[in-house]
Amino acid sequence: CIELLVRANVCLARPSETALLQSELRNLEKRYRDQIIRKQDQYRKLWVSVLRKGVEQGVFRTEDPKLAFFGIIGALNYVENWFNPSGLLSREQVAEIFSRWILRSLGVSE
Repeated sequence: CIELLVRANVCLARPSETALLQSELRNLEKRYRDQIIRKQDQYRKLWVSVLRKGVEQGVFRTEDPKLAFFGIIGALNYVENWFNPSGLLSREQVAEIFSRWILRSLGVSE
């Protein structure tokens, strides 16, 4: 499930929109900002739920799933600041590398 969430974040997001939302959310009209904030809250709840279930099942080790989410999403969202489609790695490769890194950070061995 983590792999799917990472892949969705890195591969399915539209880069220009993602970068714009990261930097300009506060400048949107209230009704649009509120809609986006609701979607962000739903996305956060999904991630935290997956992380909590993983901890409960003994699959993940983290002291605070919500804090783990903030670290993960910060790294994933920052991809838009450095990713180069003409670079050495495709989005899919970046997603695979990040998935392995995130799973290791959650205590999952390969």
